[in-house]
Amino acid sequence: LPVIPFPEENWVTLYCVLHSCHKFDEAYLPELDMDELKAVCKAHDKYAVNTFSRAVMKTCLAAAREDPIVAYTFACKYHLHDFRKEVAKLTLEKPLMPFSQAPELEDITGLQHSRLLQYHINCSAAAKHVATDNWQWILHVHDIPLAGDTPQRLCTNCRYKVSINATSVR
Repeated sequence: LPVIPFPEENWVTLYCVLHSCHKFDEAYLPELDMDELKAVCKAHDKYAVNTFSRAVMKTCLAAAREDPIVAYTFACKYHLHDFRKEVAKLTLEKPLMPFSQAPELEDITGLQHSRLLQYHINCSAAAKHVATDNWQWILHVHDIPLAGDTPQRLCTNCRYKVSINATSVR
């Protein structure tokens, strides 16, 4: 059989691509750093593997936590739509401002970046709506440790009574 050389990819990158194709032994996927994540995304695009296996997705998302904006640029640039959606969720764990100045942002369009920012804004608005339109979730704050009625259980920052929509909350 002919031997097919893979001169650009290291074994970790090829392992992830092959895993996405064949979904073998999930227990042995190495951790990735951001450079390896980029290489994995690039190789998936190069070999027309448009989706990650579940294990490769999990490994790539763990690496993406380091800098989700940069990981988002990789997902956009290399046409990995499912990964892009998952990485967009990771960006919610970081504040929207100040805006990232990552040089990788030059690799995506203004529209792609705008969609990410709009997603972040929409999710923030939805969370605010849930939290502020119905205060029932906070009525039992005294059940939270350090928020009880006895002085030794009260948090030093929360020793006052708050009135929300005519309901007292301690």
